[in-house]
Amino acid sequence: MGRILLVATLFFLLLVLGGTDTVVVRKLGLISSLLAKEEGAELEALRSENLSLRATLEARQELEALLPDLSKQGTSVGVFSSYPFNLRNVLTLSRGADAGIRSGGRIAEVGPRTSIATTVYDPRFELPVRIGSSGVDALLTGGTSPKITLIAKDAPVAAGDVVTSADPSLPLGLAVGEVLEVVSEPSAPFKEAALRFPYRIQALRFVSVLPPAKE
Repeated sequence: MGRILLVATLFFLLLVLGGTDTVVVRKLGLISSLLAKEEGAELEALRSENLSLRATLEARQELEALLPDLSKQGTSVGVFSSYPFNLRNVLTLSRGADAGIRSGGRIAEVGPRTSIATTVYDPRFELPVRIGSSGVDALLTGGTSPKITLIAKDAPVAAGDVVTSADPSLPLGLAVGEVLEVVSEPSAPFKEAALRFPYRIQALRFVSVLPPAKE
């Protein structure tokens, strides 16, 4: 619609300004050239956006492939909606003590038929992790923007490295995300890294509650 209005406006200006047939034709040619350049820029922008989305999707699929199927090792439970509040720091689960769910680990509260689990978006969340094929030790800290902290300055960490659990409360080597960006301040004793997760909290409908790893 905007392009039609632009063409109509330019054509109207040509009629108002007048000129010889040759001048009008040249001006129309200039308008066509400008519109063609605009179309080319739009196509290039769309092409670039498409490549970016495809790369993001492929990265997410690769990370999801590393997530083991834990449905047979734990109790499968539904996740209640928090809409319209969209809480991310906790999940309200559809099973509780009646189904054998117990408090401890990431299960903060247990009722007869429901339970509350904390998530990585809880500011009190902490989890020892390892990064990449070198197994660099670090600490995942939760909050509005979860991040990897306490990374040694000389540790070989880069964007795209998979972050895995190294805490006894979870299966060893469980993929929890991947490095999105590494931040190293010259005056800071350690490096930090932003995280990318293979899921959205709001999109979760079912989760598996695992028994304590020490059992």
